[in-house]
Amino acid sequence: MEYVYELAKKRATIREFKDESIPLDDVIYALNVAKEAPSGANKQPWRFVIVTDAKKKLKIREFCEKIEKQFHELALDWMKNGLKQEISPGKSHF
Repeated sequence: MEYVYELAKKRATIREFKDESIPLDDVIYALNVAKEAPSGANKQPWRFVIVTDAKKKLKIREFCEKIEKQFHELALDWMKNGLKQEISPGKSHF
């Protein structure tokens, strides 16, 4: 258990990446491992797409960042409004 705790403490969010390409065999291996992760009803519903074109990756990133920003803005409003409401036992607030 100590090993898992120490590993979690070392975890970091990466904001800058190297320009080096990763060998395709390594990417495929990582995806084969990832697809075995547990999921609801053991359905593994995910799909993976490997994008190598830099312009396409930039477009995907810009789109995802736009959607993420919208989500956080909505979530912030939801949290603010949710905290204002009195929470009643047995009542769903979602």
